[in-house]
Amino acid sequence: MHYLSLLAVSCHFLSTTLAQNTRTVFQFPKPYWLENIATTRTGHLLTSVLNKAPAELHIIDPAATYDASTANTTLLHAFPGVNTVFGISEYAPDLFAVATGNYSPATGPEKGTFDIWSVDVSHLSTHPTEKPKVRKIASLPSSAMVNGLAALSKDAILIADSFAGTVIRLDIPTGHTHTVINDSTTAFVAPLGINGLKVLHATDPPTLYYTNTGLSAVFAAPIDPRTGKLVGKPKTLAADQAAPDDLAVTDDGTAFFARPYAGTLVRARAGEAAVVVAGAEGSQELGGVTSATLGRAYGDRGVLYVATMGGFDAQGGYVEGGKIVAVSVGR
Repeated sequence: MHYLSLLAVSCHFLSTTLAQNTRTVFQFPKPYWLENIATTRTGHLLTSVLNKAPAELHIIDPAATYDASTANTTLLHAFPGVNTVFGISEYAPDLFAVATGNYSPATGPEKGTFDIWSVDVSHLSTHPTEKPKVRKIASLPSSAMVNGLAALSKDAILIADSFAGTVIRLDIPTGHTHTVINDSTTAFVAPLGINGLKVLHATDPPTLYYTNTGLSAVFAAPIDPRTGKLVGKPKTLAADQAAPDDLAVTDDGTAFFARPYAGTLVRARAGEAAVVVAGAEGSQELGGVTSATLGRAYGDRGVLYVATMGGFDAQGGYVEGGKIVAVSVGR
């Protein structure tokens, strides 16, 4: 997220806000920028860190109690040689694809540094203190900026290249990649093109939901379940949403997307106006919110977990450390 270049962007705040119910689950020290978040089948939360070497992937139990003395105990894995973990997506039970590379909010991405890894968290249900099994799936030396990830199947991942303005399909068994979507809805528009993406497998054919930060919009499009290519025209789910970031999608096609500068989590459904469900202008409740994931544990129905980067102050510094917040959005 090339956010420093977005400081001049005027955020269009939504006038309708639903009743809020939020709870801070865990907060990192300043200046931790949390970039992405995903939920495991055990209900644990995986969250990634931007611009901190070596690149960090953390794990949080949202049911646990934390304090400042436990802030360093959540590190699940550190990736040497790079400073950022980007997208996270579960492509098979307990197997998560994780994107890494070098990135600076001030200067942008470093081409040639991006890799996709597999992180096996199957140990969580029986040996939660053990380290995960990690292996590299592929290097992407020609990618301009790997960002969001979305599992197409157990054998394929879709990747948002935000600077190229394309969607790439990665074949997991071989590591081969090729571009599958490159159109006006994914295109690069400064500061970023396509950003967050999710595949909804509950529809036939599957539906790809994605944000485009530069276009200030959220889109949904039917895709081929094998190739990931478009099989229909993309539709605009929400427009005039300055700087949308990552998103979560429910089985009924409801999208919840993060707006870092507005500090809001927004709900979008086909045929309905977008509605803020948490956060507010000038509030640090969700200051700098970057991403969202659906709760999967018992009792988590109707709960989204969001990650933040802490929000920017007037001088471009961080207001606080990034945090994980539980947001109740109803059943």
